[in-house]
Amino acid sequence: MLVRTWNAAREKRIRELVELVTADRPGVVMLQEVPKQASGSIGEWSGMKAFVDREETGFRSATSSVVLVPSNATEFLHKTITLNTNVFCEEQGRRLGLDEKTTREWEKPRRICQVIRVAFPNRRHLVVANVHCSTRPDGRMVDAELRRALNFVERQVELNDILVFTGWYELGGTQSESIAALLGRPRESLWHGLQNPFPMLVVLGAQINGYRTWPNDERTYDGKLLSSYPPVEIDLAADLG
Repeated sequence: MLVRTWNAAREKRIRELVELVTADRPGVVMLQEVPKQASGSIGEWSGMKAFVDREETGFRSATSSVVLVPSNATEFLHKTITLNTNVFCEEQGRRLGLDEKTTREWEKPRRICQVIRVAFPNRRHLVVANVHCSTRPDGRMVDAELRRALNFVERQVELNDILVFTGWYELGGTQSESIAALLGRPRESLWHGLQNPFPMLVVLGAQINGYRTWPNDERTYDGKLLSSYPPVEIDLAADLG
């Protein structure tokens, strides 16, 4: 099963982006920074079931995170968590020794983690965590958000679920201590992950067969690149029917 994630970066040609990334009917697609005007149409454009949650809330700057799954999947859970609430940033700012200005800047724009749990026709359950962290020069701030997201996601996973945890998060070339600790658990936990590719990803309950970043020619439309960033995808060893 192919799982793709793509930061749309407010791409104006969002319909072309959505149609391109779903053209070959992947298993799951996760998008971040989708312009608000596209929110109601993504399901129609993709031919998939769309879960849309608002990130930034400004009148002109509003964006959403989106998870797309096959139309024959049955929804069991749809939740979100704000990763950089005022209280969280203040607590973590004190822990990390950040100054007041840096802590306040951390609170904007709003960043979220979507969690979707669906069942497929063969009765396998998949949990998808679409994480969109803040972009900060201090990787410890981003890792704090990842830890918050992981704690939230783990509470939504049930026995025998497959979990895919990925999205958009930059750590300035460093590794995530939170994800490293997760992957360091006993082998029988069935956690698998990749730290070196960008973005990093974690999977529970299935093997990762491969990882690929799209080359520029695959995300070109009418002679111009779609989005400031390329999509990435993993080949998941899972038959969801």
